[in-house]
Formats: sequence, C-alpha cells, structure tokens
Amino acid sequence: MLLKGTLTKPTGKGTFPTVVLISGSGPQNRDQEIMGHRPFWIMADYLSSRGVAVLRYDERGVGESTGVFAEATTIELKTDASAALDFLRKQDFVDSRKLGVIGHSEGGLISWMLGSEYKELDFLITLAPPVVPITELMDKQTEAITRVSGANEMIVNAAVERNREVYKVVVESNSIDEIKPKLKTLFEAQLKSMGLPESMMESQLQQLQQAYESQLDTWMINFLKMKPEVYIQKIDIPVFAAFGSKDLQVDAAQNGNKLVALFSEKPELLEVKVYENQNHLFQTAQTGAVDEYAKIEESISYLLLEDIVKFIESIGSK
Repeated sequence: MLLKGTLTKPTGKGTFPTVVLISGSGPQNRDQEIMGHRPFWIMADYLSSRGVAVLRYDERGVGESTGVFAEATTIELKTDASAALDFLRKQDFVDSRKLGVIGHSEGGLISWMLGSEYKELDFLITLAPPVVPITELMDKQTEAITRVSGANEMIVNAAVERNREVYKVVVESNSIDEIKPKLKTLFEAQLKSMGLPESMMESQLQQLQQAYESQLDTWMINFLKMKPEVYIQKIDIPVFAAFGSKDLQVDAAQNGNKLVALFSEKPELLEVKVYENQNHLFQTAQTGAVDEYAKIEESISYLLLEDIVKFIESIGSK
C-alpha cells in the first residue's frame, strides 16, 4: 500500500514545527473535502504561512493512495498516520522537538491512540474528538440529530432507545454473522411491543434490518467497541482540544467535561476550548445540522486556526 499526500512548508531555511493532519470518518482525501469545503487545504495553507510545516494525505484507497478503505478499521487508519509521522521524522526540515498531529473527529480518536504510544510525538491537537465511550457518544448524537430534525420527544426517546439496544448487541458480539440474527430478534420484540398488526410486521422488520445491517461493516463494529479514555489516560504530552457548541455529532459538554476529568491529575498538559455557535466542521452555524454544512460559506473558523498556531508556538516555552 502506498499513501500519497501534500507537504506544505514555510518559506526560508531551518527547522519548523511540523504536523500531520488526520481526517474524520469515511473515505477522505488530503483536503478532507466535504460538501464543497476543503478545510484541510485551508488549514495547511494557513499554518504554513505562520511557520508550521504540514503533511496531509489521501486516505488508503482514496485519491492517489492505494489500498482498500472499506477493509480498514480505526486501528489500521492509525497505522497510516503513524507511517506519515515516521516519514516526517526522516526529514531535515522538521523540528524534532515540535512534531505533532491535528486530528478531526475520528482523526481526534486516532490522535489519542498515537499520543498513548508514539514516543516521538511532542503534542496533540484534537478537533471535535470522541472522549466518552463510543456507544455513549452515539446515544447523544442520535438524540441531538433527531431533535434538531423537528421530531417530538417521544420519537427522540424511541430513536435513542432503539439505537442503544442495537449498539449493545454489536458490542457484545464478535462478527456480522453473529449480530444479524440477534438484531432480527431485537426488532421483532420492539415491533411487537408497539402493537403493530401482523400485516405490517414483516415489512417493518425488513426495513429495520436493511437500515441497520447496511451500516454494520467491520469498521463500525470496531468503532462502537472503542473507549477513548483507555488511550487518553496514557498521554503525557501537551494537548489542545477544540469543540463546537453546536456540534451535534460530538457533544462539547459530554466530551469536554470527560476530557477535563481525565486530565485532573495533569491539568498543565491540557487546554480545552469550546467555540460558540460552531458545528462539527467548526463553521459558524445556526442549528449544527449536517444538511447545513453545504449551505455555509465558511469552511473552517479562522479563530480556531489562530488558536492552533498559538498553541504550537507555546510548545517548549512552558
């Protein structure tokens, strides 16, 4: 497998603080291109103009990179980011005391993993990172997204409870073949409890099975079983964590408060900031809904980019 990417360097000679950008879930190119936005392209350009070298890459099976993305779990994607760091450590322009990663969403989870094991890493920057167990994160995500869609509380609660039971089945199983019959039994029980007539049961059951089973690949099963705190507890380098107050996918309070608690014995290593009225992509948003992303002209907050630069500049000065 071969990863291809773009390296952006500041002008001039000497060594520079250097970062690898790690994108969120789903197949992403080096610019983390999504709904007409290219936030990683903007971030790389901005950071390089401020003295920071940046490496960003197409994920395996995307763009110019080889490999098969559909076969990769978060663990395999972590090895790709680790390979990018290995490459940078061999470059003479890299300041060996200021090598870090910037991970967004699932990339933030990968940042925690690297921070716990990659000994040559000097700092972490995590943007909307999962901190609580992924099943808890997904419960909150279901609640927030269903509610902002305009659903009433009964529908919100029903969606959360159904997903919670599905996640429990997944976490307690070892394969898709084991999960499918368990889900069928679960959905049958749920539909019977709703008092649906027999004439509707079969079609509703098929719809539920199709909707959920289509999402159950190796990546999702592995992802749902992950507990970020296992990695976070081992981190002993400076961390900057950013959250958006209107993020419906990674709740700022749920994850930010948990992160502060995990660093309670080493608070000097952690800086957390919540950006008001910003969504999961760190755009200024009205509701935070996913379908709003494409309607917003802003691709990524320059306030966030400025704070990232300030944090990197502070490394080694404390």
